[in-house]
Amino acid sequence: APWTTITSRGYITVENEFDPKNIVYTYRDWAPLGSLDFYSGLAMSSNVYFYYLAGGKSDEGFRGLGVERIAAYARAFGLGQPTGIDIPGESDGLVPDTKWKEETVGEPWTLGDTYNFGIGQGYVASTPMQMLTAISAIANGGNLLTPHVMKELRDSYGKVIQSYETKIRAKVPVDESYLQVVRAAMRQSVTGGVAKNAAVAGIDVAGKTGTAEFGPQLSNGKYETHGWFVGFAPYDDPQIAVVVFVQRGTGGNDASPAASKIIDYYFRGARLTAALPEDRP
Repeated sequence: APWTTITSRGYITVENEFDPKNIVYTYRDWAPLGSLDFYSGLAMSSNVYFYYLAGGKSDEGFRGLGVERIAAYARAFGLGQPTGIDIPGESDGLVPDTKWKEETVGEPWTLGDTYNFGIGQGYVASTPMQMLTAISAIANGGNLLTPHVMKELRDSYGKVIQSYETKIRAKVPVDESYLQVVRAAMRQSVTGGVAKNAAVAGIDVAGKTGTAEFGPQLSNGKYETHGWFVGFAPYDDPQIAVVVFVQRGTGGNDASPAASKIIDYYFRGARLTAALPEDRP
């Protein structure tokens, strides 16, 4: 339920199943965020909240979704497959699962893998276009769309030869009431959470940041990051969905402000351009 409360003390610990007394793994949040329900968990981008939802916490009797169900939902939202956009060379991305890890890595799937999967880290890989179609499905009530760069083809007389209509690839298997919960949490992330830099005056923006670790571990134990933002606007009547990917950036400080400018220009840019004085010789 959306009101399920989880406390983030800044980390979660997991005992090694073969040597629980001597080996304990720590999975960290970005801060000790305290008591969170789903809305604040998403709005504050809490790792610990989604560790619980993904993998559960057996010593507290909390059941998570588990890797197979997470993978099934990820695929239902278009991850792990091309979007079908009319640009050549599109990547599939990757939705990992138990079978994939055993066949590819040669190791069994672990609870820690599920935790990392639950926050979009670990083996999972996605493209900006996949994230854009996923966020569009959340915004539009569950329709997974095929994106197009080209709107229409016209001949030399201006007659439309071919137009590319909106194509619905699939319907995501999630009830509309649950999609509304996610939309509300994304709105809360912009009004009072970590996505506040995506706000636009006069436009109700909803969104989600992401800071994705990549590459080898640095000497301080951390990793380099890429910055992500996905969002839509206006919140009550979505007309535009936006994805921003900033190489070697962060979601809150780099991707979110860029998204704010894009959304602002979409709704106000045409009027601004029209208001400029004409060029004179």
